Formats: sequence, structure tokens, C-alpha cells
Amino acid sequence: MIETPHQPSAELHSIGTYVRLVSTPLDRVFENAYDWEHLPWLHAQDFASISLHESGPWGWRAQIGLRPDSRGTLDLELLVNREHSCWVSRPCGGESMGEVWTYAKASSPTETRLEISFHVPVKLLPAKEILFEQYQALYRRLWNQDEEMAWLRERRSSRPPSAATELDLGSVKSVRASLPLQVEFGGRPFRLVDLDGELVVHSATCPHWLGPLQNASVVDGCVTCPWHGYRFDIRTGENVEGRKLKLAKAPAVIIEDHRVLLRSTD
Repeated sequence: MIETPHQPSAELHSIGTYVRLVSTPLDRVFENAYDWEHLPWLHAQDFASISLHESGPWGWRAQIGLRPDSRGTLDLELLVNREHSCWVSRPCGGESMGEVWTYAKASSPTETRLEISFHVPVKLLPAKEILFEQYQALYRRLWNQDEEMAWLRERRSSRPPSAATELDLGSVKSVRASLPLQVEFGGRPFRLVDLDGELVVHSATCPHWLGPLQNASVVDGCVTCPWHGYRFDIRTGENVEGRKLKLAKAPAVIIEDHRVLLRSTD
């Protein structure tokens, strides 16, 4: 059993706390903490890669590639204590270089208050003002992105589908002039693109965590989710890495009387 602490190590010293309210339910906030996969994708400006060592209800341990690349890699662990509604992230093993503690409390069913405190060993205290500014800027940036991801995930998961049989998109000429074209069909977002001269429509929602695909570049007939890097063939909907995930079934593209129609195949 891996110990999950609920307070900073005794030999460390607090250099400040960053407090913010996020428009995200508490469960989504903890879901985000466990989500190690998103770091080099959603936060590509700060993290280059991640290789998981182990994970479980207690949290996770992984090797993280930092940006810029000259910063090298870091073995990091994130330990979750749900009883005390908090988690800590810190380097694994060796001499402690500090800990970042996040305490999360529901302010309402749709909002969570975060208190993120930064703790360092005594040798780093002379630089505490600079370190706090750097930490605060980093976590403000990370949570700006995480909040948007969690908010969109919550919004999409609570939106029911609707019945649809056909949608007239307009003349072939006007449609091609508007590509790539974002549309809604059956209450779900889709995108129409030109793939090697063929009009192809695909789901604009990743089936993994409901990530947005509407602006994803089409490379070799595939789109990549910006949240976790999962890739899907837009013709078949299949995940090209062999995961048991598939894009939502797309309507058929029909050309009749020089007009482009989307038609349900159900």
C-alpha cells in the first residue's frame, strides 16, 4: 500500500499559496489530477513527454520530459488523499527539491476552490520570491487550460443527442469553398473535410474524454486529439494505435442535384 500524505514534509518551508475558483465540479478536478496522460498534450508549452511508471487509486509516478528540452527529464509522483481532499506532486526519491500541495473544496455543485501551496527546502529560501512568482505563473497557466478542458468535458457529457435524418449543407460549390466545415447533426458536432478529393465527414468529439477535434489537422487521413494525443482514422473512425475506441458514427455524405446532404444511416 502506497502512503498518501495530507500535509507537507516537515523539513520544507512554505513560500506562498495560489488560490483560485474554477468552474468545474469537484469530481472533475480530481479526475484531472489522476490524468497523467494529458500533460504533454494539453500543456505542451511546459511538458515534452511523459512515460508512466505506475498508477493506481493512490495517484501516479512517471518520468516527464520538460520544456525547453535543455531542462531534461524529471521523475515525478502525484499522490492523492481523497479523505483530506488534496494531492501533492513532488520529485521521486533523492534529495527533496520541494512539494506542491493542492487542496480542493467544492464551492457549489459546479465550482471548486483550489488552494495550491508551494514548499521548498531551506537552501532555496533565499530565492523564495522568484520561485513563488514562477510557481504561481506556471499553475495559473496550467489551470487555465485544465479548467477549459474540464468545463467542456462536463458540458459535452451532459448534452443529450437529438434525432436527425437529413441536413442540407448547400451547393457543392459553396460547401467546398467553406471547407473545413463545422456542422451539428443529431445534436452532435461533426466536421466536413476534403480528403484526397473526397468529401468526408467525421465526429468532432474524441470518444476518450470528449476532446475537441473540430480544429485538429488531418494528417495521413487521421486526426489527433489535442488533450491526450489519441489518433483516429476519419474514414473508419478507428483508433490507429489499437485502442478499443472509435469515433461516433458519422452520417453519410450524399450529393444530389449538385447539393451536399448529410443523411443518417441508422
